[in-house]
Amino acid sequence: METTNVPKNRCLKLAHKIVTNPFFDGFIMICIILNMLQMAISIETSTAKFDLALSITNYFFTAVFTIEMVLKLIAFRFTYF
Repeated sequence: METTNVPKNRCLKLAHKIVTNPFFDGFIMICIILNMLQMAISIETSTAKFDLALSITNYFFTAVFTIEMVLKLIAFRFTYF
């Protein structure tokens, strides 16, 4: 996806290049789907190890989505909103 507001700063341009890459969008979409599945398999009668695995994956997805948010805020600044 090509946008018209490409930043001139080298760091901002790199963030812009990352978030406009189609593979980045695909990776985020896969993470969203996996996160939905991870939330859907939570059950009351689960073992402690299973709960720990779900907790770890939850932290992973939180980190991925936070990084996505920060990169998009850096790349698009307030013009995106």
